[in-house]
Amino acid sequence: MNRRSLLRALGLTAVAAVAGIGGGLRPAAAQPPAPGYPPPGPPGRPPFGDRPGIAPPALRRERRPSPPRPHGFIWTDGYWSWQRGRYVWIPGRWIARRPGRRWVPGYWRRQGPAWVYVDGSWR
Repeated sequence: MNRRSLLRALGLTAVAAVAGIGGGLRPAAAQPPAPGYPPPGPPGRPPFGDRPGIAPPALRRERRPSPPRPHGFIWTDGYWSWQRGRYVWIPGRWIARRPGRRWVPGYWRRQGPAWVYVDGSWR
């Protein structure tokens, strides 16, 4: 018997001892089903809506850290993001400037009964 087959035999013996193959093993069909995710509901829908029905909170005041370098970066303010059914603050950051382009920060706008975030972009 080589080393690999010996280890396999020991492993199978240990699994059999833990599982109780000596007679106390229940058939798989008799076990209760494991709780699943997502919770029961219409298929294809997330547990939380992807668009909030309430306006985001007021913006926070943030202290700007020093830029990575003295030139070539602009500050973009933090914003509220909708994640898992609630607003979460995303802090501001320094982004590399693009010559000849202008940074337009992101913002929230109302669209029917929901609120939609429009990402910031270079124009």
